[in-house]
Amino acid sequence: MRLDRPAKTLQLQAQRLNDLARRLGLALRHSRDWHAQAPQRLAQRLMRAAAAQLQQQRLALAGAQERLRAHDPHRVLQRGYAWVESADGRPVISALALRPGQAVRAVWADGRARAEVLDVEPLPPTP
Repeated sequence: MRLDRPAKTLQLQAQRLNDLARRLGLALRHSRDWHAQAPQRLAQRLMRAAAAQLQQQRLALAGAQERLRAHDPHRVLQRGYAWVESADGRPVISALALRPGQAVRAVWADGRARAEVLDVEPLPPTP
């Protein structure tokens, strides 16, 4: 009876050892598979990150384009304004730069008109 018990204990220990060996084998295979797939996972992460960064850059570019369009003088003309340029095409930025009899062009969004300055009236300075 005494020998039966140590043998049974050894058998239980051997079975436990077999179970642990099987679990270790499964864990090693899982680890190997996980590491084998690491380049694919990293490539997918890289692609997602690159796509997200590209989208952010597209949005930033669209914002910059819109800000640039907002400063386009032709868009101002489309709102009903006009600008005046000298006969050689330079913008006239001050009425004081004009003199009576001078030829100018007024430019609108849909065309131009040649004109002659009849009179120049400076405005009083703003306080």
